[in-house]
Amino acid sequence: MNRTTIAVRVPTRDRVTAAARAADMTIDNFITRLLDEREESEFWAAMRATSPEEYEAAARQDGVWPGDYDYTAEVGALQRDEDHA
Repeated sequence: MNRTTIAVRVPTRDRVTAAARAADMTIDNFITRLLDEREESEFWAAMRATSPEEYEAAARQDGVWPGDYDYTAEVGALQRDEDHA
């Protein structure tokens, strides 16, 4: 595996080392996990900022609308259950 060094301040290095150790991970795995979590957080933030109409338009443009994720029947069934409760 190729390795490199990155320039960070000593306090930053110490914080990363301590956090990785507390998580019982290597520094590489810990940083990778942080980056993965950030990417996932950014994805969900973008999804929250997307209206249902924008989402449908994008899915239609990608040729995947409607897809397996069309839950119209399930939503209807849940609504009927709530109406009877």
